[in-house]
Amino acid sequence: MSPARTARVAGFLALRSITRGNAGVTAMAIAMMAVVFVSVSFLPALIGGATASIDRQLRNTLTGDLTITAAEGVAITAVDAYLAELRAVPGVQAATSARRVGTQIAFGDESNAWGVDAIDPVSFGSVFSTAQALVEGEFLSPGDIDGIVLGIDIAGADREELRAYASSLKSVHVGDRVDVTMIGGAVETFVVRGIYQNSFALSDQAAYISTAAADARVPTADFGMQVEEMYAATDEIAAGVEEARGQAASLSSGADALAEGIAGLKQGADELANGVSQVADGAAELADAATELAAGAVALAAATEGLATTLSTLAADAAGSAVAAAGAAASGTQLAAAEAASLAAACPVESDPEFCTDLAAHAAAVQLEAEQAAASEALVTATATGVSAAATAAEELAARAGALAGSVAELAANAATLTDGAQAIESSAHSLAAAAGESHSAALRVADGAAGIAEGLAASAENVPASGEGEREALTEALSAGASAPGADTATRITVIGEPGVSTAELTAAIAPLRDDVEFQSPEQLAAAIQDQLDTFELVDGIMRLISLLVAAITVFIITYVDLTNRRRQIGIERAIGIRANAIVGSYMLKSMITATLGVVTGAALFAVVIVPLVERFPFVFPNGPVTLVADVGSFVRTAGILLVVAAVSAVIPAVQTVRMKILDAIWGA
Repeated sequence: MSPARTARVAGFLALRSITRGNAGVTAMAIAMMAVVFVSVSFLPALIGGATASIDRQLRNTLTGDLTITAAEGVAITAVDAYLAELRAVPGVQAATSARRVGTQIAFGDESNAWGVDAIDPVSFGSVFSTAQALVEGEFLSPGDIDGIVLGIDIAGADREELRAYASSLKSVHVGDRVDVTMIGGAVETFVVRGIYQNSFALSDQAAYISTAAADARVPTADFGMQVEEMYAATDEIAAGVEEARGQAASLSSGADALAEGIAGLKQGADELANGVSQVADGAAELADAATELAAGAVALAAATEGLATTLSTLAADAAGSAVAAAGAAASGTQLAAAEAASLAAACPVESDPEFCTDLAAHAAAVQLEAEQAAASEALVTATATGVSAAATAAEELAARAGALAGSVAELAANAATLTDGAQAIESSAHSLAAAAGESHSAALRVADGAAGIAEGLAASAENVPASGEGEREALTEALSAGASAPGADTATRITVIGEPGVSTAELTAAIAPLRDDVEFQSPEQLAAAIQDQLDTFELVDGIMRLISLLVAAITVFIITYVDLTNRRRQIGIERAIGIRANAIVGSYMLKSMITATLGVVTGAALFAVVIVPLVERFPFVFPNGPVTLVADVGSFVRTAGILLVVAAVSAVIPAVQTVRMKILDAIWGA
C-alpha cells in the first residue's frame, strides 16, 4: 500500500473513530487538553504580567527609559542647558534631573539612611508617576523651600503591615517636621508635604525636595580640607600604633622578667614549705614531751604539797609538845640533881660514910641524868627547829613545784601552738607555691600575648597607608579646586522618557553626540537587583510547564490505551481484511492530534475570552502592585505545538504495542 493510500486510510479510520466513537471519552480528552493548555499558558502569562508590572513600575517611578550620569566626578554640570538640548532631540518625550543633596532622615528617636534628591516638580511629574501615587497630602510646588515628600517606606505612616515598617520612621504624617542630614554635614528641618506609595520597594524609599529648597540650603563642602583631615588622622593613627607597639614590647619584656621572679618565688615557697614541715614535726614531738612533763610536774607539785602539809602539822603539833616535854624533863632532872647534890653535901660522912657515899653516887647519877635531860632537851629543840625549817622548805618546794607544773603546762601549750602554727605556715607555703605556679603560667601567657600584640601592631603599622607630601598636596589641591556638594545647575542623574516605540538603544544613539562627559544606563542595568526575582519566576515557569506536559502525556496515553483495549477485536478484524498496521497506528495518531487541536483551540478561547478579562477585572495583588495576565501569541503557538507533539507521541506508543499482537489473539481478545 502506497504512503498516500495509507494516509487516506488512516484519516478515514480516525474520522470514523471520532464521529462514531464514544462521545464522552472524546469530550473528556478535549477538555483535558484544554485544561492542560490553560495551565501551561497561565503561569507564563502571569509571570509576563508580573515582569511587565515590574518593568512599568521601574520605568514610571525610578529609571525612565534612559538614565544619564556623570562619566567622571559626582555631578553633571550645566544641567539646564543640557536638559533643553535633550528635550529637543527627536524621540525624546520628556526629561528631568535629580540632585542628591541628603543622606539621612530623622524623626524623633527614629533615624535611618535614605537618599534625598532635589527635583523640579514640574518636569519630574512629566517623567514619573510618583506625584499621582500620593496617599497623604500633596506633591511639591516649584517654589516650595520648606517642604519634603517621603516614600511610604520612609514615613511608615503608622501602617504596621508594611514590610519596611520596622526600618521606617514609624509614625510620620503630613505636617510633621523631619530632620535631613545634608551632604556636607548640615542638618536641615523640612515639613512633610506629602507621602506617596508606588508599591515598588526600590522607589518607595526615596525622598524629594524642590531644587529651590536645595539651592537655598546645601552648603559647599570642602572635600580638600576633609582629605587633609583624613591624612592627619592617618598620621595620628600610625603614631599611636607605633607607640602602642613599643608599649606592648615593653610589656612583653616586663612580663618575662615577672615570670622569672615568680618562678624564684615558687622555688622559695617550696623550700619554706619543706623547712616548716620539719619544724612542725619537731614541735609536735616537743608538745608530746612537754605534755608528759606537765603531768609529772603536776604529780610532783601534789606530792610536795602533801609533804609540806605533813611537816607543817608535825612542826606545829608534835614538835612543840616534844620540846615542852623535854624542857620539863630537863628542869625536873636539874632540880633533882640539885637536891641530890645538896643532900650529898649535907650528909654526915663521919657518922654514916657508907650512906653518904651512896648518896653522893646517887647525886652524881642524878646529875648525869640532868645533863642527859638537858642534852635531850637541846636535841628535841633542835629537832623541832629542823622540822619547822623542813616544813617551811617543803612549803617553798610545793610552791616551786606548782610553778614548775604551770611552766611545763604553758610549755606544752606553746609547743602545741607552735605545732599548729607550723602546720598553718606549711599549708600557707604550699598555697603560696601553687599560687606562684599559676602566676608564673599567667605571666608567661601575658608575655606571649604582649609579644603577639606587638607583632600585630607592627604589622598594622606597616599597613597604615603612607603618602608623600607631594601626593597629599596634589590630592588636596585637586579636590579643593572645585570639590563641593552638587550645587545649583548640577544634577546627580538625568532621566529621559522616549516617545512610544523608541527603544533605549535608539535614545542613546540620538543623545550621545550632545556631550562626551556623561554615561548612559538602561533600566535593565539599573535594575540588576531584581533580576534574581525574574530568574526565579522563569525557573518556576519551566518546572510548571514540565509538570503540565507530563500530565498531558499521561492523559493522552491513558485515553488511547483504554480505547485500544476496548477495540482490540475491531483492530484485529481491520488487520484481517488487509488494513496495514502503520495505517492503524497513523489513525490513532491523527485522532489524538485532532483531539489535541480541538482542546488547544478550546483552551485558547477560554483563556482569551474568560480568564484574561476576569483577571483584568480582579487582578492579582503582588508586592509590586496589581498584576494582570499578559498573553503572548508566540508563547501560545509554542505551547500548542508542544502539546500536539506530546499528544501524537503519547498515542503512538500504545498503538504500536497493540498492532504488534497476533491477529487471532486480537480477534479473540486474548
